[in-house]
Amino acid sequence: MSLSKKYALQRLRELQYKRNRDQPFESEDGILLEMQELMDFLKQDPSVRNYLKKTLYEL
Repeated sequence: MSLSKKYALQRLRELQYKRNRDQPFESEDGILLEMQELMDFLKQDPSVRNYLKKTLYEL
């Protein structure tokens, strides 16, 4: 499956929302793993990479 940047960003927002709700933690590891995979995908894009470097952290 080939991800698009738009889909990856949308899915990341959905997972963040899901993680922020008060829910049992049984799915927490799966959510964090998927979020990490999406971030790894997004960091491959030079524009996203530069944004993250400027605003969040050094890669």
